[in-house]
Amino acid sequence: MKHKILFVDDEKNVLLSIKRIFRTTDFELLTADSGKDAITILKETNVSIIISDMKMPEMTGSELLKEAMKIRPDAIRIILSGHSEAENIMDAINEGSIWRFISKPWHNNELIMTLRNASELYERKIEKNKLIIALKEKTDQLNSMNKLLEQKVKQKTWLLNERSQLLTMLVEDQGIEVTLWRVCSSISKFLSGKPVFIIPSFLEHIYTVMEGDARGGKLSPSMLELGSTVLKDGKTTVREGSLGILLRKNNTKLGVLLIRSISDEDGPKIEKSISSFISFLEIALFQYKLSKNTPELIENIDKLMGYV
Repeated sequence: MKHKILFVDDEKNVLLSIKRIFRTTDFELLTADSGKDAITILKETNVSIIISDMKMPEMTGSELLKEAMKIRPDAIRIILSGHSEAENIMDAINEGSIWRFISKPWHNNELIMTLRNASELYERKIEKNKLIIALKEKTDQLNSMNKLLEQKVKQKTWLLNERSQLLTMLVEDQGIEVTLWRVCSSISKFLSGKPVFIIPSFLEHIYTVMEGDARGGKLSPSMLELGSTVLKDGKTTVREGSLGILLRKNNTKLGVLLIRSISDEDGPKIEKSISSFISFLEIALFQYKLSKNTPELIENIDKLMGYV
């Protein structure tokens, strides 16, 4: 990694001297002769180290490095000064805007060694920042997974509760109309309020659930046509944003479940996700159909026994 160093001094001969020193190093040197020019460079260029003279007109070195800390917070900040400015420099160090100061005049070898130490510190800071970012991303992923898991557990709990209540309704035989509406309502809630309808093939009534709660209503001609198509063809069909699912038991067509606001690609996924509800509908319809046919069946058996 080749580090960029910004050196700031209002004396031209100092800048020329620094350029000669840096010719034999692997650092990339940038120079500025004022705090204003240095800030312009910092806004346009990412530098690893900033070295500034303390005494400069318009903006002192400590003032510049305070601004630099806002623009390039990761850059290592060093100040050049004489002993007479030590008190001001210590204040800046305590404030955190300066990492180290170098006394003037400096020794070239000590200056280069200080810059190498600063560049290593900069690399550690950058690596630390990367690790913090990676840790935050992992933490965010873990939080998202926890939220998703909580949602799944909540949904699973809700499903188990719904299935238990529906099973109770089937066992207690609370009436076909109440049972069908209750199952459709559960499906609508499970699908975030999508309109759900059921058309029993052997009943004149149409049971509907509109956006989760509303009961009753009429189906549009297109929905009725879709229901007829599903009953005729005997297979799940998606048409114009509506899903039609055939309800059957023991090869007996019992009716059609219709769901609106469905995309073509979501149809198979939705049918699979509500398979348990579909089973309840099929059982309820089949039980009701058997109960309605039982008197007729008994009458036919009596007639047969009379012939015998």
